[in-house]
Amino acid sequence: MGRALSAVAPRNGSDITWSNNESSDDSQPDRSFSPLPLTVRPARLADLPSLMRFPIVLGLNQPEFNLGPHRPMRAALSQVVRWRETRPRVFVAKAGGKTVGFAHWQPLLPDRRWQLIALGSATGVYDAEPVWEELIRHSTTAAGLNGVKRLDARIPIGSPVEDPMWAVGFTAYASETIFMAQQVVPGTETVPLRVQEQTDTWAIHQLYNASVPRKVKFAEAWTSHRWDVRVARTSLNGVTRGGSPKTDINCLDTSGQRRAVRRTFWN
Repeated sequence: MGRALSAVAPRNGSDITWSNNESSDDSQPDRSFSPLPLTVRPARLADLPSLMRFPIVLGLNQPEFNLGPHRPMRAALSQVVRWRETRPRVFVAKAGGKTVGFAHWQPLLPDRRWQLIALGSATGVYDAEPVWEELIRHSTTAAGLNGVKRLDARIPIGSPVEDPMWAVGFTAYASETIFMAQQVVPGTETVPLRVQEQTDTWAIHQLYNASVPRKVKFAEAWTSHRWDVRVARTSLNGVTRGGSPKTDINCLDTSGQRRAVRRTFWN
């Protein structure tokens, strides 16, 4: 379905080495990444200390990213020590013996598609986009080699991550506006809410089919397993409440009122 299925693995099967040796216009400051070789590989135990102190971390999986602290070191540790199907996937970019970037992906049940959670940068005065592009490209290759058919990324419009996503071959297929409320006042429920039951799965899937545009359904390719409560418990995605097929969060971030627009990419 996507480029991940036809991606070619690097010759050594694990690392990608890249360097930027292109000359720049003398009238413009050169902010491209240094010509040092850039190696991209899965995170290891030795990388954990460097993942604790990244100066720039972009949370991309909104609004879920704001519902709790993001700890790339913990995600990398889970990748190394937990041999579960849904363990996080963290890739790091190394240059000159220093960790200059990371990409955190999370496999989702039931079809093990990868969701891009966050990107980190420690490139100093250099632009981070070339490093992110290579991280995303390597992640896409690694996912395809592991049989993953879809990769999703929820990118805020205007984010510096947009260009690297386009360069690798991701395509925007939907946009949405997210509102986060402040000082939510409980009101009288006109329609009582309850925890989703197993028998609701088929009805929620039919509501999704009736309300979501066809091109979005084609890109997402969800089956009824998407709303199966047994799958949700296995993947620890939370409990679904209410009647919206797109809602799988049962809490709100009430620390402030914000409005964000994001694009959802798939490859």
